[in-house]
Amino acid sequence: MIKIIKEEIEIDESLVSRLKSKMEDLKDTLDYWKDKFQRVVKYIHDKIHCIFGDKDDKYKEMADNLFINGIMYEKEYTSVINKKEKNRNDYER
Repeated sequence: MIKIIKEEIEIDESLVSRLKSKMEDLKDTLDYWKDKFQRVVKYIHDKIHCIFGDKDDKYKEMADNLFINGIMYEKEYTSVINKKEKNRNDYER
């Protein structure tokens, strides 16, 4: 009886060992693909950023054009620019 129990424990231990090894392999594979995905996303982001420029600069340029052409009043313009600056400072904290 004791011999049978010992054999079952050895089988269970070998199964646990194999499963741990497979988990490590899966984790390594997942980390590899996660890194690849992040690189692709960064590459696309950099290319889009390069084409369209800085969003904040475009936003300010648009607000400047609206103000210069009389579509936006000075009070609105300063409010928009100050709000944009405040939001940028919040992210930098």
